[in-house]
Amino acid sequence: MDFGFVGPSYEAPSIYQDAQECINFFAEIDPLKQPGTRGIVALYPTPGLTTKAVLPNKQEVRGVRTVSGGEQMVAVCGPYVYALSATLVPAVVGVLNTSSGIVGITDNGTNVYIVDGAYRYTWRISAPSTAVFTGSISSTTLTVSSVSSGSLAVDQQVFGVGVSAETILTAGSGTSWTVNNSQSVSIRQLNTAATSAKFQGTVSGTTLTATSVTGNIYVGQTIQGAGVPVGTIVVQDLGGGTYKLSTSLTIAVAVKMWALNFSVLPSSDGAFSGASSVDIMDNYFVYNRPNSQWWGSSDLNSPISPQLSYGVKDGGPDNLVSLIVDHREVYLLGEQSSEVWTDVGSVQFPFQRIPGTSTQHGIVAKFSVARLGNSFAYLSRNNRGQGQIMQMNGYVPSRISTHAVENSLVGETISDAIAWTYQIEGHEIYVINFPSIGSNGLTWCYDTATQMWHKWLYFQSDQTFGRHRGNCCCVFQNMVLVGDYQNGKLYM
Repeated sequence: MDFGFVGPSYEAPSIYQDAQECINFFAEIDPLKQPGTRGIVALYPTPGLTTKAVLPNKQEVRGVRTVSGGEQMVAVCGPYVYALSATLVPAVVGVLNTSSGIVGITDNGTNVYIVDGAYRYTWRISAPSTAVFTGSISSTTLTVSSVSSGSLAVDQQVFGVGVSAETILTAGSGTSWTVNNSQSVSIRQLNTAATSAKFQGTVSGTTLTATSVTGNIYVGQTIQGAGVPVGTIVVQDLGGGTYKLSTSLTIAVAVKMWALNFSVLPSSDGAFSGASSVDIMDNYFVYNRPNSQWWGSSDLNSPISPQLSYGVKDGGPDNLVSLIVDHREVYLLGEQSSEVWTDVGSVQFPFQRIPGTSTQHGIVAKFSVARLGNSFAYLSRNNRGQGQIMQMNGYVPSRISTHAVENSLVGETISDAIAWTYQIEGHEIYVINFPSIGSNGLTWCYDTATQMWHKWLYFQSDQTFGRHRGNCCCVFQNMVLVGDYQNGKLYM
């Protein structure tokens, strides 16, 4: 006889009703056995953590994504943006203006787009590193101690922990090089990457005229050169070697300039600055404006957003919290209600609300939304309460959390919950971390194959359980990789 000893984690308010824990195991049901027979349900261990890479600054891994095509992976650790190839060797390709908190990352095959709440960024996908070496910078002199791979050359951009943005090799050879930005960086691993273009340039107002161009200048790239302010980017290709810049300036006599692949999008980009959620639909980047009902989109196949390319989630009075694209539709998840928009090809803003798609479920934790099965799941809130975990079924959210899961959230801070999904042996699992529950956090997992919940906890040095180490997840080179929430490690 099956006494029901094997099953999900379920602790009822009264232990006389139910008091069972399933920690670091997931259930599997044998479809060939009849209900009630011995061995119909078995428990298998959740995967352990094997360190595959350590990002040099060893801070919170804020987000990871496999770039379209599968040849590169992008990871954000602290303020640094890394690109990793199949060997998982990290190379810095950009620097954010913030250093903590989950980031949103997406791409369109040409540009990676990153949001961190206060700012938006873009990296034109390119080879992550030309040379990896150990070196230091004093004033404008870069001293190279050893080279691990590749070769340094004039006109390459220099990256590394502590290196100023838009640092370029302007002269030198061997172990001594000159950079354009004065700074002090102690000896450490650094890397260089090729700039997209070098050219002679003049600027009148916001019009850049480029001559003697080697390489390519693209919209969304940063322009660097003598007299060019940091953060100046190309916002429009005017044709004939002329480009519109984000900053107005005057450079009457041609100087050497470079086009760089990583850009901090200026506050003048689009209808507003910042975003906490981003996704891609029909080659438009779509993103929200924090603490408002607004959301916007980029131009087609571009990281740049027109001034009038925005919409308003105004089906209800609550603010927009998060968004996700599903089945070529944009789901706008508010504080207490949600609605769905689609691409209708309008001139200024291409999206329009779909009638009849409003729901009375919002989202309590903006980073709790994650793809699951053929839709997505999230931690919901409405005007009657909060703390149910829902999976979207078409335009209707369906509850997937149990009373046991919901009871563990009562009276707790859950607005900082973080979710991601992964697959193991045919089980697709929604993982939701609650960093603020208890002294060490809590992680619940929902298995779509069995519709059962289990806990996935980390056994810490003080002999107590805490939340799982994984802060974010992606599948890269046939590996399920998660980023640690503290130490810069990428685990498989």
